[in-house]
Amino acid sequence: MTATAAESFAPEDLADQAAPLDALLVDAARTPPAFDILFWNSDTTRMSARLHADFVGLAMDDPVITPGEITLLGVPIDLSQVEVDSYVVAGIADHLTPWQNCYASTQLLAAGPGFVLSAVGRRTRHLRLRQLRGTDMHEGIGRARGTDYFRIGDQLTDEERDYLRRARDFVDDEVLPVINGFWERAEFPWPLIEKLAKVGIVGDGIEGYGCPPMSPIASGLVHMELNRGDGSLGTFLGVQAGLAMQSIAMLGSEEQKQRWLPAMARLDKLGAFTLTEPTHGSDSVALETSARRDGDDWVINGAKKWIGNGTLADVVVVWARDQADRQVKGFLVEKGAAGYDARRIDGKGSLRAVWQAEIELADVRVPEENRLPGATSFKDAGRVLAGTRNAVAWGALGHATAAYDVAATYCAQRQQFGRPLVSFQIVQDRLVKMLAEVCSMQLYCLRLGRLIEEGTLTDTIAALAKMNNTRKARQVIFEARDLLGGNGILLDFHVMRHMADIEAIHTYEGTETIQTLIVSREITGVGAFT
Repeated sequence: MTATAAESFAPEDLADQAAPLDALLVDAARTPPAFDILFWNSDTTRMSARLHADFVGLAMDDPVITPGEITLLGVPIDLSQVEVDSYVVAGIADHLTPWQNCYASTQLLAAGPGFVLSAVGRRTRHLRLRQLRGTDMHEGIGRARGTDYFRIGDQLTDEERDYLRRARDFVDDEVLPVINGFWERAEFPWPLIEKLAKVGIVGDGIEGYGCPPMSPIASGLVHMELNRGDGSLGTFLGVQAGLAMQSIAMLGSEEQKQRWLPAMARLDKLGAFTLTEPTHGSDSVALETSARRDGDDWVINGAKKWIGNGTLADVVVVWARDQADRQVKGFLVEKGAAGYDARRIDGKGSLRAVWQAEIELADVRVPEENRLPGATSFKDAGRVLAGTRNAVAWGALGHATAAYDVAATYCAQRQQFGRPLVSFQIVQDRLVKMLAEVCSMQLYCLRLGRLIEEGTLTDTIAALAKMNNTRKARQVIFEARDLLGGNGILLDFHVMRHMADIEAIHTYEGTETIQTLIVSREITGVGAFT
């Protein structure tokens, strides 16, 4: 079939034409026909074996001429859903191309007339096409790209891949289109929380009690993806599941677990975790909030600060020092408790779409049955925090991945001096170094998950991973913001939001300095906290 014939080729012709797909090549000297292209990543060197096999069948067996015969990874490609004149381009080594010689998938995102696969049809299990002519440059910015160069995906179970897919789809389809508005207005994203509840990914690996069964790696992947979408949403999950729910799961009574965990996994009930105080952050071990036994109740007095969900929570895990034995104990304070006063902290330049609170506790009475029986010292609070440092390391990876995704897509689209930014050596150098950092963070996280599975994760390893990944994420995000030039400070391009949010993530659950001191105590045998 000639290039001229291809110009009039339409979907309804596919059922009658038996011409091989490689006849759809278009002469580079001609103006491209007004068709969209169904284009699946043609670089098969990074494909799974299953997808590679699908691609070979698409390229060699011409299933496109038989209605209902095309699938990729079991997902039907329904040409009846295509809304514009289209044709299919498949390839084994980029040798079947639309026009202008060989296009890689990233080149299809270049400025000018472009044609890419739209993901809007995933929820209906169909792949649909969308023209990009005339769209804003930031359209599609931030969506997930491929960064798995060390083939970590090959080590994931089917269940872990499913959690990754669900979280990624939620971020791409629900979070990215709307999150900038919530962040700019410093508005809690209730609509996204309601949708998150339906995805079935809240539970942080807690076994039973209505929590989805998740391995440590599956839980980490969820934290990674939500933070790739937005740090406020990732922090919400970290507080809800990693701190509040885990405190109850690890330290609570059976009655407490049955009462709170199923509803919290459904997001019917929200939780908070209060450890940090106005005068005790890094030295939270010296917390001053007090608890005094009075008959069948405990009376709690003190102040807390930087408490995520503190103004919204139905149940708040409060850490207070028992006046009798001077040990730190944990208590569940329920919404509406007299003497509990939470005020939202305004004026933040980071994590603007999640609310932190400053809390006053004035003679708050807590019944004995609301004391966490497994929380008898500060070490128990530390056990909960050690687990969240794993989640923070994964979350930092999500932020870095988002920044790399945006930078790589933007530099392929943005033209200066008559050509795309990706054609300049210095840009390629910076993108590769950003990718190298992302890959190293992935390997840290994978190993963290394996150590948790083996039961051998230590505070030192958790601290090292948190310190490394948050620091590397800051560097990657800074590079991305710089590569975007002036557009880098616009929320439309997401990077500035990640740049602001990573500052909070770099700080909470222990600053870089504190994590460094935890690790250095291990390697030198000398504690340097005081």
